[in-house]
Amino acid sequence: MDILWVIVLLICAGVVPGIIARGMGRGFLSWWVYGTFLLPIALVHVFYLRFNEGSKACPYCHTMVRYRAKNCSKCGYEFIEF
Repeated sequence: MDILWVIVLLICAGVVPGIIARGMGRGFLSWWVYGTFLLPIALVHVFYLRFNEGSKACPYCHTMVRYRAKNCSKCGYEFIEF
């Protein structure tokens, strides 16, 4: 019964890097699998990518732009930072 709880916990913990990566325009499923099996490494990796010069998808036209861009280069959508 204890091994079942560990498996459930790992599956739920893998969601964290998946959500962060999806917000950066990367695939949720691959990062969820990565986070499930290698959680500490995946967290360091996803935070490194987030604060480095990565890219994200424009929510309007889905063009990949630099992560720190203020406007989309294709449609001119203005990214709002909170």
